[in-house]
Amino acid sequence: MNRKKNLRRQYLINPRFQWALITFFSSLALLTVLMNLYAFRLIFQKYRDNLFSLGLAPDHPMLLILEEQRQDMFRMVLSSSGLLFVFLLVGGVLVSHRIAGPIHRLRTHLEKILENPSGPRLTFRKNDYFQELAPLVNTLAERLKK
Repeated sequence: MNRKKNLRRQYLINPRFQWALITFFSSLALLTVLMNLYAFRLIFQKYRDNLFSLGLAPDHPMLLILEEQRQDMFRMVLSSSGLLFVFLLVGGVLVSHRIAGPIHRLRTHLEKILENPSGPRLTFRKNDYFQELAPLVNTLAERLKK
């Protein structure tokens, strides 16, 4: 069997960079969720105040329905936010892996070129970012051989 197929895929190649990226976007998502929750709170409070100004009693069915809707909305926002954070975590690891992987491969390849300019050519995985760097580095290595 091919040795590469037996290796476990390591998704956290540069954990410091990858967690920083994931934390940044998760923080933006959290801020968005909190702003939405605050906006919903203000909207429902305004509805409640308007109904009270019409002289409705606190136990009026309309106010009870409004409170039920507020609670449902809150639960939906919390559950969708939980899913959002799971997607951000998984997606963040996968996307950052496609960024950190090529940078790691480029760094190790440059170290090998310093030791032996006649080494193998640099290649990246099919879906990695920075594909345009491989031909440049390979051209540089060819010129160093001369």
